[in-house]
Amino acid sequence: VTINKMQQVFIGDVSIEEEDFVKALKSRIAILESSVVVLRADSEVPHGFVVRVMDLIKRSGAERIAIATGG
Repeated sequence: VTINKMQQVFIGDVSIEEEDFVKALKSRIAILESSVVVLRADSEVPHGFVVRVMDLIKRSGAERIAIATGG
């Protein structure tokens, strides 16, 4: 999952609206048979928005969220 500086959220390369996020990520988790989700967020994204996306990731069935840092 990636959040760009314009607060657009992507699953892979596909931009996902918040209302479709949980269903889309649940499907992706099931297909990949992995309950670990990697989250990358631009440093300019407000903390509160990142936390909201993390909550959506948890509601999607992820057991762990790995935060990608750097670059």
